[in-house]
Amino acid sequence: MNHIGLDYTGEFRKMENICRTRNYATSSTMKPPTDQDYGEKLMVHPTLLDMCFQTVIAAFCYPGDGSFWTPYLPISINSIRVSPHDCIGGHDSRVDIEASITEDSSARIVGDLGAYNSHGEQFIQLEGLVCRSFAKETASTDRLLFAETIWKPAVAPVEDGLSTALEPRKDDPEELDANEANERVAFYYLCTLRDKFTPEQVATFEWWYQRLFEFADHLLPIVASGRHQSLKSDWFTDTYTTVQDLVKRFPDPIGLQLVVEVGENLPTYVCGTAPLLEVMLKEDRLTRLYQT
Repeated sequence: MNHIGLDYTGEFRKMENICRTRNYATSSTMKPPTDQDYGEKLMVHPTLLDMCFQTVIAAFCYPGDGSFWTPYLPISINSIRVSPHDCIGGHDSRVDIEASITEDSSARIVGDLGAYNSHGEQFIQLEGLVCRSFAKETASTDRLLFAETIWKPAVAPVEDGLSTALEPRKDDPEELDANEANERVAFYYLCTLRDKFTPEQVATFEWWYQRLFEFADHLLPIVASGRHQSLKSDWFTDTYTTVQDLVKRFPDPIGLQLVVEVGENLPTYVCGTAPLLEVMLKEDRLTRLYQT
């Protein structure tokens, strides 16, 4: 958030275990100590309340996706409920926070949130938290879309009595080899991922990662039997050296680079310790892929 002027420090930077999906996020923190600046005057410590607001921001956007292009400042709250007994005292006790987005646009976001003590009891509830952007939108702040509109005739014109309709595309042998390299490297990492974890371990993963292992269990026997149209059974003997040789042979395609980076980090992703999109956004790889 530094690039838009939100440079959190000290007690305002104590959020932990942030998890999010679209329009929903959870986080945890420790209840801040009561200091001499606030004493017992405030029922809810400002830093705890601000970390609740930060969780709303986490529900609104993913780091680097371009949604959070300017500070969104709280301007109103529809309703707030507080349990005084849980808010006062209890320094260093765990606080779990959840937030959801009920409305969002480039100008404002609206969300609800709740904070829970270490026993799972809610002691802060906010509904209708409205945060507004005070910056004016310009072309420079527009999000980059991976699309463009090109207008062309639906049917090619006729010149000199002969149709100039496009001929069937001829396959480029080098492009075919590069595509096969992508499939071969992806297949290698799928095999190594499947061999790395036991069924008992897979059962503890998030459901969407479990579907990946189900896909592997479905695909690998088909390839082994030679019934797959493009994947070859002798690829089962590939090693990491095979991958390195293919990368050296095709050093330029960004697609192969992404396959390798994602494949190398797949075991970490399925264990839930890092988001899958993180490596794809690194060094602007995803944008470069869509530009090719």
